Amino acid sequence: MSRSAPFGNMTRQINGLPLTQWRYPGTIVPPRPLADGGGRKASRPATKRTKKVGVTGKYGTRYGASLRKTVKKMEITQHARYTCPNCGKNAVKRTAVGIWKCKGCAKQYAGGAYTFGTPSAATVRSTIRRLREVAEV
Repeated sequence: MSRSAPFGNMTRQINGLPLTQWRYPGTIVPPRPLADGGGRKASRPATKRTKKVGVTGKYGTRYGASLRKTVKKMEITQHARYTCPNCGKNAVKRTAVGIWKCKGCAKQYAGGAYTFGTPSAATVRSTIRRLREVAEV
């Protein structure tokens, strides 16, 4: 005999119902929650949960306000979607530090740690464009 079943292979029953389903006579059983989760009505919109802190609300009151503001700016840019230079879709997301991948054309790019483009990359692009214009003229 195992420890989990003291009555062998029988389950405990009251009035023909398993112990987990039996209720006292006259007990009102509360309705089950809806399938959308949380028992919330599907028509009601989600409420705004934070006023200013946004994604850094997870840090609570720790680390100081100015550090949390800096981190908020970085986290918003790193979680954002960017436009793919190859296919033009707004589908480039960060996969790792400095690695960005387009979900539309599956092309990978090297970029900044927190943003898709870096200031030095913008400088290089503008310099190449300027040199091409000079070569054409």
